[in-house]
Amino acid sequence: MSSAYDSLDPRVRKWVYKQGWSTLRPLQESSIPAILARDRDVLISAGTAAGKTEAFFLPACSAVADLTNGFGIVYISPLKALINDQYRRLESLGDALEMPVTPWHGDVPQSKKKKARTNPAGILLITPESLESLLINSMGWLKQAFSSVAYIVIDEFHAFIGSERGVQLLSLLNRIDHVLGRQVNPIPRVALSATLGELEKVPEMLRPNKRRPCVTVTDSNSTATLQVQVKGYLERVIQKEEELQSSAEHDVCADIFRLCRGDSHLVFANSRKRTESIAATLSDMCEEQIVPNEFFPHHGSLAKELREALESRLQKGNLPTTAVCTMTLELGIDIGKVKSVSKKVDYADTAARNLFAEGCSNFQRYNLQNEYFITSGQHCYVIPWMGDKVVNTITALLIRCGFKANSFVGVIEIDDASVATVQQALKKMLLSGLPSAFDLATDVPEKYLDKYDEYLPESLLTKGFGEKAYDIEGTHTWLKQHLQQTV
Repeated sequence: MSSAYDSLDPRVRKWVYKQGWSTLRPLQESSIPAILARDRDVLISAGTAAGKTEAFFLPACSAVADLTNGFGIVYISPLKALINDQYRRLESLGDALEMPVTPWHGDVPQSKKKKARTNPAGILLITPESLESLLINSMGWLKQAFSSVAYIVIDEFHAFIGSERGVQLLSLLNRIDHVLGRQVNPIPRVALSATLGELEKVPEMLRPNKRRPCVTVTDSNSTATLQVQVKGYLERVIQKEEELQSSAEHDVCADIFRLCRGDSHLVFANSRKRTESIAATLSDMCEEQIVPNEFFPHHGSLAKELREALESRLQKGNLPTTAVCTMTLELGIDIGKVKSVSKKVDYADTAARNLFAEGCSNFQRYNLQNEYFITSGQHCYVIPWMGDKVVNTITALLIRCGFKANSFVGVIEIDDASVATVQQALKKMLLSGLPSAFDLATDVPEKYLDKYDEYLPESLLTKGFGEKAYDIEGTHTWLKQHLQQTV
């Protein structure tokens, strides 16, 4: 083992030895000094089953191993099922350190929560919603219980990025620092995330005020092979007095039964209702074939006993099990070894197929794979293939240049303009320097986006609108890339 491994608590090293691990993974080795430093934020990014959980908890538990007064680690998860899974995984490590591990969400018995309230210690596993509830209803207790927190770790951080729940999470983290009086010396934050395309932007999302530096730890050695098969099913048109032999949904279930029976799989449906329907159909097929049922539903509205029993069955892996589920089993849960993952999507009717064919035809007709500016009739169209913020920014820039422009579903339409004039105007603005998001927002007469915006001063309202609506840096990069060859 390495020097990084030697810096772990002896009890943690003993636990690692009992797991039968001859060595730690490179990701875990690299994370140890960054976590033990306790003076920085850390982003640990790697693929599924790369060992992110241990990469954080081995050094973090070493750092708080002797802490007895209050929680030492607060772990925040987007899903209750993920908390249940981590609780099972961390229980033996907690026992080795005599460190309590407490799950805290709506399904956890009050007796377990009461025990933690009486003597808060060790690791707290909690959802953002439960944490919000504690801040509102038990702030006095939280201030005492969190007084010694050394780390706040957010699992599946990528699931929070760009969402309202992510904004809520950042608000919670800032409020905790404020309640504890740690604005100057904030609690280190650790994000565990899947591999992301623009990894360099994630630290700013973890702590926008940059009060602490952020170290990124990645796993460049992990590789995996993914095989994908797409299969479509046609819903038959029934003529008068003709009996339906088999529906498309029944055909889907028949294939799932044929391909999945005898092993462990995940089947993602689009809704709870469809999850129940598919699981029931597959269960009926097992009964018809006189074989044990291997197909079970899993979604947030099921009783926790049913969900936890299915999760446990998947983890043990001693019985073939197919879970028909919603996103409740989608994020980083250790469900053992599954042979395949299936995703069921809604069927395309005749109108949808015709629209899709028309879209494909126009894509090829206008060479949209290579062209981003096209002319049709009296209109010029800009198709950036970028997010809403970049589209909004380009539209606002064109309006500033005097064009009559608007956007819809990612396509910018400019009236009475040619490709050449649009490109020349954008290039001139690029060379002279793009205006700021604040400057663009001043041109917008109606900036109310959220509740109570009408009570904000104009300067704050303009700043907020600009940050939400525009992406100057992304637009600059796109324009520079796609206007290089224009005159």
